[in-house]
Amino acid sequence: MAIHHKDSIGLIGFSASEQTMLELFFNGRQQKLFTLSSPEKADALLVDLSSTMGMTKFMQFQRLHPAKFPHLHGVALTDNEDVPEGFISLKRPLTLTALSDALEALKKTDAQNST
Repeated sequence: MAIHHKDSIGLIGFSASEQTMLELFFNGRQQKLFTLSSPEKADALLVDLSSTMGMTKFMQFQRLHPAKFPHLHGVALTDNEDVPEGFISLKRPLTLTALSDALEALKKTDAQNST
């Protein structure tokens, strides 16, 4: 049986209800690509850039952890197409199907960049 490495992902800027939903999603058995981690230790981020609170928390994270940038990548939940370099845009409303698709795309991008 092959052992597959799962990358880690951290959450930044989500409301309490979305944070809980996302924690359940990432800790469930259906999602096999990423394990949930603290943003400081994560290989990638899932950030909510569609709200002022989320944008502020993301900017604070960038200031506190400059060494992780510009190499950090992830998925950015937005109301428009503007996302930081290295991030995949995921437009609101947030659905688990769309999130799964974005995570698959992120994993493929990572695989291409590491070869």
